[in-house]
Amino acid sequence: MTTSLGSVPGQPLPPMWQNLLGIIDKPLTTFGQVLARQSRWRWGLPLLLFLIAFAIATAVQTPYLLETARAQAESQLATMPKEQAAAAREAMQFTLSLPFLLGTGLGFGGIALVIGMLAQTVYFYFGAMLAGGDDLSFGDMFAVSTWSRIPLAIGLLVQAALTLITRGAIQYPGLAMLVASGDQMADAKNPLVPLLARVDLFWLWHLLLVVLGVAVAAKFGRGKSLALTLLYAALVLALAVAPSFLARAFGG
Repeated sequence: MTTSLGSVPGQPLPPMWQNLLGIIDKPLTTFGQVLARQSRWRWGLPLLLFLIAFAIATAVQTPYLLETARAQAESQLATMPKEQAAAAREAMQFTLSLPFLLGTGLGFGGIALVIGMLAQTVYFYFGAMLAGGDDLSFGDMFAVSTWSRIPLAIGLLVQAALTLITRGAIQYPGLAMLVASGDQMADAKNPLVPLLARVDLFWLWHLLLVVLGVAVAAKFGRGKSLALTLLYAALVLALAVAPSFLARAFGG
């Protein structure tokens, strides 16, 4: 029987909180220790921390996003007849309120994050199986998916801190600022904006952990894991730019 990297038979595993530090400086050893655990907390703890970081970032940024949305709405209403503008303004009072935006952001955003983690797990589970992975477990792959998102959780907290410092929402995250024009309508049709918005140090760190974690979970070389991860990254970026192509197609 193959022993997971980082776990020694008969030796107790370190406390879970040490794995949170180890995923930063000793990822290979940490993945071996995590996958050697049988508790649901092996994936529940990083999942909980990721959702908490998402909730904090959403709560911090929503008030500033609300201000931007209201300003854009008012600029559009200014071009409408007064009676139509008054009716539209009354209809938007609920949708452009802080409780509505915060509730929908937390609810739908949290669901989307969990679905994304499950989709990633399904992709790497079957991808590793086709690549010749040994003794594959869906639970192990889901644990890799959750632990590899620790850098993304750190990135969300950094965004929240920057929002508080600058007193404004980050409209162009990642490298999107290099190609953004400042006109949100025009940027919505520019595929480079959402493409580069996904690319930052935290996402690249996440991909590196995916390469290492999948190699440990599937018990094969890092070359196969790297190939699967690069294809996964390409699919993620393709989904990110799809709305901009649709906006360009239907918006003329």
